[in-house]
Amino acid sequence: MRKLLIGLLILGGVIAAIAVIKRRSGSGVDEWDSFAADDVYPQASRTTANTADAVKGAASTATNAAKDATTKTTDAVKGAASTATNAAKDATTKTADAARGAASTATNAAKDAATKATDAAKDAAAKAKDAAAKATDAAKDA
Repeated sequence: MRKLLIGLLILGGVIAAIAVIKRRSGSGVDEWDSFAADDVYPQASRTTANTADAVKGAASTATNAAKDATTKTTDAVKGAASTATNAAKDATTKTADAARGAASTATNAAKDAATKATDAAKDAAAKAKDAAAKATDAAKDA
């Protein structure tokens, strides 16, 4: 913030100096100098005014370059934020899909295990029934 204020003060001083130089370098006597016919300061040369114009043009170019750099930086930051947001959304979507897939796989595995346990219980019951029938037949024969 301090650098900005110092820069603005310097820029203001340069602009004020340019205005004074342009005013003093006019042709003939104008309203500014009309009250001082015996002016001890001679008119500035046109070269000085041209230098002031060049300084003004350089300041304008620097200002435009700073604005362009700010715009490009802002656009780059917005693009990076957008990319990060999209990546986060994609990661969230993929994580949710993976969780759904894992839940589905676990559910299917539990169903398969339950089916196999039921089948094993039925087989065991059938074998027990067969064994009981054999034992009954053996007891009748004895």
